[in-house]
Amino acid sequence: MKDVAAVRKFLPQIYAVFLVTAVLCYITSFGGFFEQWNGLARKAPVVRFTTFSVLTVFLAAIVALLTITLSAKAVPCNERLTGALMRVLNVLAFVSFGVMVVFALASAPLQRHYLPQLGYSTCNALKGNPSVWFTDWVRNPDWCVKGKSLEWVNEQARAAAPPGRP
Repeated sequence: MKDVAAVRKFLPQIYAVFLVTAVLCYITSFGGFFEQWNGLARKAPVVRFTTFSVLTVFLAAIVALLTITLSAKAVPCNERLTGALMRVLNVLAFVSFGVMVVFALASAPLQRHYLPQLGYSTCNALKGNPSVWFTDWVRNPDWCVKGKSLEWVNEQARAAAPPGRP
């Protein structure tokens, strides 16, 4: 019972941590994760790949599952349920670490292999690049101008597009 009281006392802080983490995950790269793939699907003039953006999905899931598990412990729920939630949380944390290692090792080679086949050229000159955290790819190598922004590349693509095409 002492454990349940401690969890109940800690629960408001866990809810706050969950909300802050969810908002930060979305602001920093979770939204960008979907934008990257959407950009590729619509053949955007420039795509910035953030290597670890997929990990924000796992981080948000871990914090959400931790919040659910602690809430179940605070009620208190069935021990089998909380035990199962803890096992899922442990597996998710382990899988997240594995995904992080795989992405760290495979992301750049996979990008260098597949993106040129989709018509993209690597660009290390745009504003904010190069960085270990992201890689820029442009559809037209002439748009890779040192110090220019992603917005500038998009403007160049709109200006070069034939009338009637966005």
